[in-house]
Amino acid sequence: MFNRILQCLMTVYIACSGFGAACAAGEEYPARPVRLIVPFAPGGSTDVIGRALAQKLADGLGTSVVVDNRGGGGGVAGTELAIRAPADGYTLILVSGSYAANAAMYTLAYDPVTDISPVMLVYETAYLATVHPGLKITSPKELIAYASAKPGGLNYGSAGNGSLAHLATELFDLMARSKMTHVPYRGTGPAITDLISGQIQLLLGGVPGLIPHVKSNRIRAIGVTTLRRTRALPDIPSISETLPGYEASLWFGFWGPKGLPGHVAERWRTELQRVVRLPDIQERANAEGLDAVVQAPEEFRRVIQRDILKWREVLKRTARSG
Repeated sequence: MFNRILQCLMTVYIACSGFGAACAAGEEYPARPVRLIVPFAPGGSTDVIGRALAQKLADGLGTSVVVDNRGGGGGVAGTELAIRAPADGYTLILVSGSYAANAAMYTLAYDPVTDISPVMLVYETAYLATVHPGLKITSPKELIAYASAKPGGLNYGSAGNGSLAHLATELFDLMARSKMTHVPYRGTGPAITDLISGQIQLLLGGVPGLIPHVKSNRIRAIGVTTLRRTRALPDIPSISETLPGYEASLWFGFWGPKGLPGHVAERWRTELQRVVRLPDIQERANAEGLDAVVQAPEEFRRVIQRDILKWREVLKRTARSG
């Protein structure tokens, strides 16, 4: 009798568990605020984009999307926080191309390709090469001449060791056969501050974070890192016009911890597609040189893999030349 009762109870438990799981998978989402990790200090391009999108996403999701800046390690500190978060849809992260650059440079505590749930790649843009206005440098050609004449005498900033800006500038050094001194920061924001004050002389950063300072003449733009010029600053040459073949594109995408429920990822993709098509967001993106790409999860994963291989090769060449 006891065994029969136990079997009945187990049957009811299993049935209820299955029903509960089904309900959980289909329950209304989100039921509370969502944390959006930005793995850099405030003020850089990732932060600018994250804050611009967060409010619009909140309007569609029906709950707050709270930007949580977690700078450090060129984005690694914030990334590790997102990796360890519960895969329940209440912690997501907005990463830039530095995510792949870090994976090329460091031995990480996580797999940057398989330990995540890609949601969507949303934007691509150029890095903008900028200098302190006190320098008599107005073009990539003049930068090469200056850096070549003074090996180690020009300090350039980045969002940290292993950040995309770091490796993109190293690629420039390799191709120009120059040698500049790297000064890492905890994000692009602090590096911009020191560029304006003259503590560093050069910074490659995303167009959204730098363009307001260029337009206010606090820093000078001398080149973009994509093969073509950006429509936001059509008079600024591509570095490839001076260094044929030079290219470093910057992208921005969302992902969640591994195991993110499918209905959550799909809800975010739907909202992101809606938001990037809003007229005011499109206008702002165009003004800041951002190209909406809206790539699906597996396409986003392939972009990450591609860039990891590219920057690993740059690091090998840097090691051989140094």
